[in-house]
Amino acid sequence: MDTEWSTATANSFGSYLDTAQVWVYQSSGSAEDMYNAMLNDGHARTFSTSWSSTEIYQISGSDMDTRHNIFNNMVGTGWTLMTASGDRGSTDDCSHVSVSYPASDPDVIGVGGTNLSLFSNGNFNSETAWSGGTYAQACSRDNNGGSGGGCSAHFAAPSFQTGSSQTCGSSSRAVPDIALDAVGGQNIYWNGSLVFGGGTSISSPMLAGFFAQAESYLLYIGSIIGKTCSGSGNLPCAPIGNGNYYLYYFGLNPTYAQHYPFYDITSGCNSNDVTQAVNPNLTSYCAGTGFDNVTGWGTANMLQLSWAINTFLAGDFAAPSVNFSGPLTNHYYNTAQTVSWTIADVSGNGFLPSGVAGYSSQWDADVGDSSSKATPGSGDSFYSGPQNPFGTSGSATINSAREGCHTAHVRAWDNSGFSSDNTYGPVCYDDISPTVTIMLVSPVGRIIQFEVQA
Repeated sequence: MDTEWSTATANSFGSYLDTAQVWVYQSSGSAEDMYNAMLNDGHARTFSTSWSSTEIYQISGSDMDTRHNIFNNMVGTGWTLMTASGDRGSTDDCSHVSVSYPASDPDVIGVGGTNLSLFSNGNFNSETAWSGGTYAQACSRDNNGGSGGGCSAHFAAPSFQTGSSQTCGSSSRAVPDIALDAVGGQNIYWNGSLVFGGGTSISSPMLAGFFAQAESYLLYIGSIIGKTCSGSGNLPCAPIGNGNYYLYYFGLNPTYAQHYPFYDITSGCNSNDVTQAVNPNLTSYCAGTGFDNVTGWGTANMLQLSWAINTFLAGDFAAPSVNFSGPLTNHYYNTAQTVSWTIADVSGNGFLPSGVAGYSSQWDADVGDSSSKATPGSGDSFYSGPQNPFGTSGSATINSAREGCHTAHVRAWDNSGFSSDNTYGPVCYDDISPTVTIMLVSPVGRIIQFEVQA
């Protein structure tokens, strides 16, 4: 599941030059050996794992500290680390209120789970926090304990979480940080037959694929601006290191980027048979407005999350300029006329322009640019981006299919999501000759009507 989902979400499946390489690591020795191999072999910079162990009850504090030191070295060299937050709700060992390691490590993005429901036509229906089963042994036998989440018993709240979690406060690292669909799952071939698999072991590699795409986008921007991300002048735009800093910055500063990237999940709890029946006194957590211990900041629109990261590292804080050419405005034509435009990015903060992400155009109305959406969907640039990705020129023609006066609207985006609506017009077209009716009254009271084509 890890390799298939990370491959699926990381790749364009085009030329091998544009295809992410997915490296699989396993070890018959210690986890430390495997992590050090990743750190030292230089193959990758994005990491996902479904391996986990319950804090304190299954892994000691000293072992967590040893691995945390390796993770420090990894993020220090640009690695972005993420892992499943677990499939056992607030009771990671199905006995105690506990969280999963390494999801609780401050260097790692803990990825929780949601239950995404679609209509039969594939359109969005609803999305809630993944709640565990309440039948006997749902948590321990079937890994159906719900989205792993809660408060770390070992790690204090890192600086990036300040102000985000009311549940854990400053004394504990809160888990998870973000969530994706964990219930949809897939059939996997295992021991000679197809079996169903799912959980946060799918959520995490899906996110890993996104970060591979996002860092590719940043490297593309670097090729435009000459490695001047963050105004450094000579540092590459990627790899980006600990992804948590970006998630929490955008969550805590929702108007920083042009678009708020998160879909807030506000219903569902990570309760299960352990917290419902075996020991109802044990704590479980429920999703709510803003950050919570079941879905973190919620799920995300990955285009908008990527644009927000681009804003943080290479944002020029200005929309591209659009230059028009075409016929006279406020003037009628009876032959087809074409309005043309070219687009160039500009800077509003002294950074080099990050480049044009594309444009959308139509007659007589702005296509719009929503700053946020409550749920996933379609039919809006927030979901699909520009109609013409990376387009820097275009045209629109007015002819007999569009009589009268009309104004061309072009909305252009840069590579950090800044956009503006630009207009040209009105341009007027009329190729229908008017008909003039003349009415004469004869002396004997007859009405004689003439029609004259003007």
